[in-house]
Amino acid sequence: MPGHTVASPPPSPASTASTEETVSPSQRFKREAIGPEDTSEFTMDEVRRYGFIVIDNIIYNVTEWVAHGGHPGGEVLLSCLGRDVTSLFRGIHHPGIAKHYLPPLAIGRLKDPSIEDKAEADFAALERHVRRLGLYEQKVSYYFGRIAIVMAFLLLALTSLCLGWTMLGAIALGVSWQQGAFIAHDACHRGCGSGDGRSPSRIGWFIGSILFGISSSMWSEEHAAHHCFPRRPREDPQFNYLPTFLISRKELPYSNKWEELIAGVIVPIQHFVLAPVAMTIGRFNFYIISLIFSCKRALQYYIKGRSIPLHCCPLADLCGMSLFWLWYGCLLYQLVPPSDRLLFLLLSNCTAGVLHVGIYECV
Repeated sequence: MPGHTVASPPPSPASTASTEETVSPSQRFKREAIGPEDTSEFTMDEVRRYGFIVIDNIIYNVTEWVAHGGHPGGEVLLSCLGRDVTSLFRGIHHPGIAKHYLPPLAIGRLKDPSIEDKAEADFAALERHVRRLGLYEQKVSYYFGRIAIVMAFLLLALTSLCLGWTMLGAIALGVSWQQGAFIAHDACHRGCGSGDGRSPSRIGWFIGSILFGISSSMWSEEHAAHHCFPRRPREDPQFNYLPTFLISRKELPYSNKWEELIAGVIVPIQHFVLAPVAMTIGRFNFYIISLIFSCKRALQYYIKGRSIPLHCCPLADLCGMSLFWLWYGCLLYQLVPPSDRLLFLLLSNCTAGVLHVGIYECV
């Protein structure tokens, strides 16, 4: 891959004694991509020492590639350095993604390959079983049915508003948001559409940003990390609700005194307040953090000239969210009296907020 450096076998101690202190590992490992005849081998100890990754017994140096924004999933890959990530890679990547990115980053093969633990073996067996069942294959007819449901509830919402049934219209719109979110979820996972991981999902952007009103890039980045480190406190960004909610005892101990103080007040009563807070605040919180995320990414990329993950397109997200508030604002504006506008705003978002209750419960 032009512009990306890849690694070479570790130099001998004698040849690098004078430069060991000033040359970084990523600078010491530079070479062309391996070919079928290449016999360079590394042990797992060397993989851990130099921060490489292993996929299907092939070793890759990805540090500089990720640092320059090459990884579509962002910097979450840096948390996997020094590990065999075969099962993780297969579980969350498009089947054809390897041929686009991996070959130029390959530096050698694993010496004496073996599965290190039973969990890795179980995941490998599960992945093969799922692939044999054809569960990775897209079922276009299924998504046409789901889209029809979303459109039906949108039509019901518009019809209800035309007839002056504000509450029914708000509930119908909220349900359409819920159902649309499920499609956006699968689309951003490349589960529907033709996305191959090298660009943002157009379906995910349309439904997530224009229909649902959030940043699809933000969701994709967070959710990729969530699937890499599910339910791991401080690492899974979608498993981090302290100090307001404690999802698992694995999150303990608290990270600081302020967190402990606030959690000491709210956590004991979270079984009473979780559902009301998630339904009333969840959607509005999503609006705010989506705007902040997209603005930060736009500043990072367009103003400061820094790299961002390939799946991230802050300008598209900002345009999509602007279109959302344009059509949603028009719905609110045509409602009279103003009390109906407030009712519609709260009820539609609270109905969709049921989705956030499910997220908190299922994380």
